[in-house]
Amino acid sequence: MHRLLIAAVLIAATTFFEMRTEPVRGRAVPPDLSAFDCTEITGSRLLKRVCYDAAHRYLLAEIDGRYYAHCNIDATAVDELSSAESVPAFYLSEIHAGHKCKKGELPAGIAQLVVQ
Repeated sequence: MHRLLIAAVLIAATTFFEMRTEPVRGRAVPPDLSAFDCTEITGSRLLKRVCYDAAHRYLLAEIDGRYYAHCNIDATAVDELSSAESVPAFYLSEIHAGHKCKKGELPAGIAQLVVQ
C-alpha cells in the first residue's frame, strides 16, 4: 500500500513540475519558427532572442521563456536592434512601445505561441 501511495505522489509531482516548466504557453515542444530569422541575445537576463519574418514584418521576442509579437517592423529597425549598444533598451523603447499587433493581425499558428 505504501508503494502505491508513493508512486501516486511521485506521478502527481512529476506532472505538476512538467506543467510548470514548459517554455511556451503550455506547449511541450518548442515553436516552429522556421519562417523566422532568429538571433540569440547576449547581455540580457530576460530578453533571450528575437525572431524576424521579413516577408510579413513580424518580430517575436523571447522574454523569460515567453514570446511577444510585434507587427509592422521594418528591416531597418531590426538592423538597428542588433547593432544597438543596449539591445534590451532599444527593444523596449523602439519596438515594444509602438508595434503591438492588433487582434487578428497574426496568423493563427503564430498567435497561439505568443502572450496576448
